[in-house]
Amino acid sequence: MLDSILWWSAVVLVGVLALLMIAPFIRTGQWFVRMWDFPRLQLAALTVVPAIPLLVLIARNAHVLESMIVLGLLVIMALWGLALFLPYSRFWRKDVGDLAPAGNGSTITFLVANICYESDQYREMSKTIAEAGADVLLLIEVNDTWRRKLEELSTEYEHRIEDISGEGLGLALWSKLPLKDSRIDHIIEERRPSIFADIELPDGREINFVGLHPTPPGLRDSTGEERRDSRVRDGELVLLAKYMAEQPRKNWVVAGDFNDVAWSHTTRLFRRLSGLLDPRIGRALLNTYHAAYPLLRYPVDHLFVAPGFAIGGLERVRLPGSDHFGVLGKLHLEPLAETESADPEDDAEDREEAAEAVEEGLEDVQERSVAVPIPGVSPI
Repeated sequence: MLDSILWWSAVVLVGVLALLMIAPFIRTGQWFVRMWDFPRLQLAALTVVPAIPLLVLIARNAHVLESMIVLGLLVIMALWGLALFLPYSRFWRKDVGDLAPAGNGSTITFLVANICYESDQYREMSKTIAEAGADVLLLIEVNDTWRRKLEELSTEYEHRIEDISGEGLGLALWSKLPLKDSRIDHIIEERRPSIFADIELPDGREINFVGLHPTPPGLRDSTGEERRDSRVRDGELVLLAKYMAEQPRKNWVVAGDFNDVAWSHTTRLFRRLSGLLDPRIGRALLNTYHAAYPLLRYPVDHLFVAPGFAIGGLERVRLPGSDHFGVLGKLHLEPLAETESADPEDDAEDREEAAEAVEEGLEDVQERSVAVPIPGVSPI
């Protein structure tokens, strides 16, 4: 009786884990499927649980062959899950090189900070931002109250472009350096702004910056009854990637809370389509959300760069009262970067998938009557 209970409990647990690990590969935007993109490391770690009854069975000389086969499957599942994280370690070749000690060119520091509009730790947050000393701030979830409370920083960050809003929808770019051709666009949905700005460097060159905060899958819509799926987020990222691929010689820096993890199929598709690089590869994963739960923490706040940049530093910043860590990145634009260009790695399959993602995203927002396509970019 005990052997039977141990065997079937192990089989059921292995089956559930296998299903959850495979779920993100299903071509669907349903949030309850795509949410399993996030806990890949946790699922890999949970393979230890069904391994325990299997080892007990082997020790009891019961179901030995079957248990060894299932244990082998568990090892494969664990290694498959862990393999996703290997690129974000020092064992992997760096996607973006280190800043040379005597490097020439211009250096600029970015802070990406989802401040959490529901927090009231205004003074602590203002102090943290000031201590970070970043040249450029991307502030996410900025409402009217937060803007007023952070006003003491205005003497440092005199160049600004903002879309102040409630419900976690506000976005602001504050800079110590001049901003040129800055604008607010709505890539695919009118409630979700994105910021486009050219940041003028001291040597006269420009960094072409984009800040965004796409719709999180699982978020309840305005009715409070339905949850948003991933189609809008996926469509927004694909449209933006296409926009940048059409201008590959620009010095792109893209930052924000993508509401998607670094290893997801959508984020990797975004990188292939745009040709941008991930400075975390070969360094560290930098899990940023949820700040209060170390065992349930994922890299959703991103900083991607075009070829021609080097990294002088990349770290997390504890943001008082926020459920996110900030990302502080010191970027160095090499002297010859203006001659380099992004090299998209997409193929026919990627382009077909991208077209489907845009079409499905537009369908979703049109059903809700909130679609606003990005100027100059048509669906792929």
